[in-house]
Amino acid sequence: DLMRDFYMQSPFVRIVGPPRLPEIQHSQHSNFRDIGWVLAPDGKRVMLVSCLDNLIKGAAGQAVQNMNLMYGWDERDGLLPVPATRSRFPRAAYVSAIMPASYAAEAVH
Repeated sequence: DLMRDFYMQSPFVRIVGPPRLPEIQHSQHSNFRDIGWVLAPDGKRVMLVSCLDNLIKGAAGQAVQNMNLMYGWDERDGLLPVPATRSRFPRAAYVSAIMPASYAAEAVH
């Protein structure tokens, strides 16, 4: 699949295959961009859907990701949720980027 191959090395891009489409609640409060597509009912067009949280994936998340790359650090550092066992905050104090299992099973990353 062309899209999966193209984004394979992109840690913050998740590809959701047909018949499912990305939903904003799965990329909300995260640095992820979810991309999906379906064939239109007429069979002549492809409908492409992309979801992202522009507050995180926007300037702030991009700045952290770029800083990580500039210093040779893992570009995911500081942008993935911290497991509750390693956090000094209660689990409810942060929002996880984890997707429901049914959705995640179709995602690349």
